[in-house]
Amino acid sequence: MGQVLRRLRAASVPLVAGPVQRTGATGAIVSVYFFDPDGNLVEIAARADRIGAFDVHSAEPCDRLPVEVMLTGADLPLDGLDDAWPHMLVVRDHGRTVAAAGIEMYGAAGLLRSVVVDARLRGQGIGEELVWRSLARGRARGLDTAWLLTFVPDWFERLGFQPVARTAAPEALRASAEFRGACPETAVLMTKRGGCG
Repeated sequence: MGQVLRRLRAASVPLVAGPVQRTGATGAIVSVYFFDPDGNLVEIAARADRIGAFDVHSAEPCDRLPVEVMLTGADLPLDGLDDAWPHMLVVRDHGRTVAAAGIEMYGAAGLLRSVVVDARLRGQGIGEELVWRSLARGRARGLDTAWLLTFVPDWFERLGFQPVARTAAPEALRASAEFRGACPETAVLMTKRGGCG
């Protein structure tokens, strides 16, 4: 889905909706919608339970330790992970947890957090796909605006996030563990309206 969104953005094709999570004929899918040059509505969908050859699942207790190890190895905070855990997605490769991302909801605002990929698998688009799928899940729960704190703003700018002043975050978001100290003041606050491409 990330590749599709990059190509649509590069061609200046506006999205009608998406990414959104839906139910397809064979199970959960993630879809984007746009109009073709003739005005026809086009849907492009991908299975929600796969990223290429990898399985995507809601996080389970067995994923907790590998996710914490990856987060620690990437110098990402564990504070507040309990709040995010029920909404975390993980990627497994033959049963081994190799990536994770989650979104904490604060009303219509969502804090994207703990986006991490096993170092051996970086550069394959797994993190980007997890971001889109996390945002789709957030949209299903009423997400209007996504927020995140990061030390790699260039990576998130590629996904359409824009840096903003920390004071721009909603009050409820500023009460999260990440804002209260898990992420230092030097972390860049970024936002994206609608959580879509």
